[in-house]
Amino acid sequence: MLFAMNAFALLLSLIALSSFAQTNPVIDYQSAALAGYQPSVVSSREVSELARIATRREKYDLDSCYHRAQVWTYEFKTKLNIHAMKVFIFYGDDYTKKAAPKWWYHVVPVILLDRIDQPKMIDYFFGEQALELPDCVVVKSYSEYDRESDHHPEKCFMLFSSPYYVVPGELEAMETEGYRATEFDEEAVRKSFKRFY
Repeated sequence: MLFAMNAFALLLSLIALSSFAQTNPVIDYQSAALAGYQPSVVSSREVSELARIATRREKYDLDSCYHRAQVWTYEFKTKLNIHAMKVFIFYGDDYTKKAAPKWWYHVVPVILLDRIDQPKMIDYFFGEQALELPDCVVVKSYSEYDRESDHHPEKCFMLFSSPYYVVPGELEAMETEGYRATEFDEEAVRKSFKRFY
């Protein structure tokens, strides 16, 4: 029952986000989190293949979006040779107060549907469709999000990355410590599989 209530709250939040969806956010492919990464352009037919992979699950924990995103992007690559991105959606303090559940961020896989300028997010808990991205401010770095969220707590922010970054701390470490994720960390993938399946 608690799972159903949490799932319903999450669905309402994503519907609210989708109602403010922007058609085509501009992605900076030269940003540090994407530098050198070549995402695939996916056909509508391939979306159903992605759905087949992503809907195969035995556990679903609402607070483990980073595990789902890690498993799905890994399987998209290894099973279909589709190179997805991720988008980290960060919520300003005021924005979070009106949303349910009360997360400070969410991460999902992103595909380019039919064209490079049509990014769509994937979260198959809500069905087998690629979803519009929310109308959030696109930032190029974690520090830009951090700075902007202090000035605009009523907004949400999107940071696109390669699939190799798992959690926001890695995006921050990229700037503060020179950390670079250039491939899937097999140990992190194993942990995500264990948590997710």
